[in-house]
Amino acid sequence: MKRFVVTIILSLGIPVLLLIILFCVTDPYRTIHKFDPANAYDDAREYVSTELFLRNNPIQHYNAFVFANSRAAAITTYLWRSLIGDDARPFLFQAWSEDVEGIQQKVDFVDRMGNDLDYVLLLVDQSTFPTKISRKGLLFLRHPLLSGQSWIGFEADVFKNYIQKPSQWIQSCKSFIKGEKIPLSCDTLTNDVFDYYADIWDDDLQPDSLNACSPIVRESFIEEARHLDDRNIRTSRPLITAQYEAYLRHIKSVFDTHQTQYKILIMPAYIYKNKLFNNQDLALLNDIFGSENVYNYMQKNELTTDYNYYFDPAHPGLLAGSIILREIYSSHMN
Repeated sequence: MKRFVVTIILSLGIPVLLLIILFCVTDPYRTIHKFDPANAYDDAREYVSTELFLRNNPIQHYNAFVFANSRAAAITTYLWRSLIGDDARPFLFQAWSEDVEGIQQKVDFVDRMGNDLDYVLLLVDQSTFPTKISRKGLLFLRHPLLSGQSWIGFEADVFKNYIQKPSQWIQSCKSFIKGEKIPLSCDTLTNDVFDYYADIWDDDLQPDSLNACSPIVRESFIEEARHLDDRNIRTSRPLITAQYEAYLRHIKSVFDTHQTQYKILIMPAYIYKNKLFNNQDLALLNDIFGSENVYNYMQKNELTTDYNYYFDPAHPGLLAGSIILREIYSSHMN
């Protein structure tokens, strides 16, 4: 019996040990070796954002921050800077699937690092206040310096993702043997993500964001939109719990300490595919941050009813983002 148990342990332990060695050597998600923008892994977006901040901050001394999820693809900090002032040194501190807890952690981290928060643009939507919290997958992993988790615990979580994907074992070996590098597709100074999509910022933005998509994606989106009308519009139920409210009020207290000029932007989505922002949640945001600082674009308007502003129903393009920025920072609104 004892011999049988030892055999089982060895038969299971040796493959796992080999995988651990392979993981450490090949560093498939670029989290073990020193961070290098020329060889990083975009899916681990919060890790990338934090490491870019740490790499650049000693020189840049960032003082203007966009805190957001993947909908920040609609925002260019270069346009934002031109609207808020030449003294702004902007950085997009983003995670793909950001929530309000993650935003609070980033605000606190920037504060601890001694940076000024002179300007803040905080992007939220319904997903910022999740009803179910899940940390499974690279999209949801917190950087240890933000979460307080140990580095060993963090790498263990990264390894869990790796061990569940046999295709990554082969790919990581091939990439390591060939010496392949994966350069970041974002701006390595501001962390803007517009390179992630084909809609490049310039003076003549594409009038149709879907033109940047592949024909298959474009046709699928348009076909889906044809079958949707006003009957599909719904309002989400209240999402801001007492815990989420506490996070928001903490964020506001940090802003007050820094005398931050801030704006809270409820990002648009193609509303026939997403629920409208709840009025109770909107009232709470107005109460915490001041109604003059809260802008709700998740309601029926030009940007939410024309699919040409989108890459997919949840992600507006840079044209929509530029329209929003110019509106909320226009002189009459200030």
